[in-house]
Amino acid sequence: GFIPDSRVQVYFMEHNEYFSHVPDLIYKSKNGRFYANNTEKFSFFSIGAIETLQKLCWIPDILICNDWQLSLLPLIFKNNFQEMFKNMKIVFISHSYNDNYYIKKDTYNGMNLGNQTKQKMHNSFVEAVNNSDLVYILDNDSSLERILNNKDNKSCLKNNKYKSIAYDSSMPPTER
Repeated sequence: GFIPDSRVQVYFMEHNEYFSHVPDLIYKSKNGRFYANNTEKFSFFSIGAIETLQKLCWIPDILICNDWQLSLLPLIFKNNFQEMFKNMKIVFISHSYNDNYYIKKDTYNGMNLGNQTKQKMHNSFVEAVNNSDLVYILDNDSSLERILNNKDNKSCLKNNKYKSIAYDSSMPPTER
């Protein structure tokens, strides 16, 4: 489809199991609980988006992955699509570090994402950082502090290029 009165194309993705009964909130219910299938849902979206690029023969310069919802996309890309999109860069943006970055071992292993993890929960923040060309951390409400309180996160950030941007939602962001 197109956005009315423009040439901007819009593509829609359908999947009965994941999206047929989607309420107003995409990843959590009205009571605030996160859906158990979020990882599968957003992984399906990630793969579908990249496969759409392939079918359209469109190779963007940059692929932007936003927060926990797309934290597996850099790894999915590197494992399955990097050969076709050789010059595309991956930018990962984190702005709300929380438990949603942790994925059950069975889910991670079931997606054939490289090394089979032995840990009960897998930290997708680390995967996103390790498989991205550039990482931005939007530091609102001490999210950088929460990220750095985890030794695995701190270690991977030490070895990768990242920028922290401090901001208050009432002010424009400033780079640190």
